[in-house]
Amino acid sequence: MFRSEPACLTATGQRLGQLDEIQEFNPRISPKLCLSDDLLKKTAKGLGMIIYGLKNCDTCRKARKALPDAQFVDVRDEGLPDVVRDSALTHFGERLLNTRSTTWRGLTEAERAQLPEALLAAHPALMKRPLIAAGDNLILGWDAAAQKAAAAFAE
Repeated sequence: MFRSEPACLTATGQRLGQLDEIQEFNPRISPKLCLSDDLLKKTAKGLGMIIYGLKNCDTCRKARKALPDAQFVDVRDEGLPDVVRDSALTHFGERLLNTRSTTWRGLTEAERAQLPEALLAAHPALMKRPLIAAGDNLILGWDAAAQKAAAAFAE
């Protein structure tokens, strides 16, 4: 069922196709956007909800405790996949940037003027947390509305 070459997935793990098939259609797709078959197999087994955050973040800990079946990805260690970042930026815009963080305060004015894509690629900890991918839905933060939405998707 799974070929040895990487397969491209959406931010939520939906299979798009094999890398060579996708690059033939759109040569601008980078291999970095494609995930290994190992992750594809795990996703196919039902990892429906993924929490992107930091392992030392108290808010992310609360989300992980409330959603014990969700997979957790530490963006500082593993990075934020490009497809997830792009999808989240499309959905949330500049709200995805945590401008109250110590990382943000440590940036120079020139660095702050960069596009959000470049800032998040260089400094994944700048992302507002947690970012939860549930199916085709993205949830940002862990306020009451986000908790209610995540609980509905977890069922």
